[in-house]
Amino acid sequence: MKRDMDLIRNILLEIEEKESATSWVTLSLEGFSEEQVNYHLNLLDQVGFLEVKKLIQAPYLVRNLTMRGHDFLGSIRNDELYANLKSRLGETIKSLPLSVVSSVAIEVAKEWTLKKLGFK
Repeated sequence: MKRDMDLIRNILLEIEEKESATSWVTLSLEGFSEEQVNYHLNLLDQVGFLEVKKLIQAPYLVRNLTMRGHDFLGSIRNDELYANLKSRLGETIKSLPLSVVSSVAIEVAKEWTLKKLGFK
């Protein structure tokens, strides 16, 4: 299965909204299969963006974002910023390591913020 950055962003946004520090919840997203969501939850768990509990015969459970997850989401939350990032990276966004996408996203967010504040 291929990594889908839009699905990763949607998962992070959804978990941030449903966040509970003590409750484990299942996550389903319209237009994506349980298998796709679980695959991406696993990826996000591997890079330390989420707390995930992997079950054998059920959807994975997720509790909340980690600090790394919040930081990454902060750089891609804004629709305008995310569209700018996708435009700049083009199709390579699908194959670049997540660490590279994250670094570029932070730089795009910095540039956008400086312009919005009138420093650039």
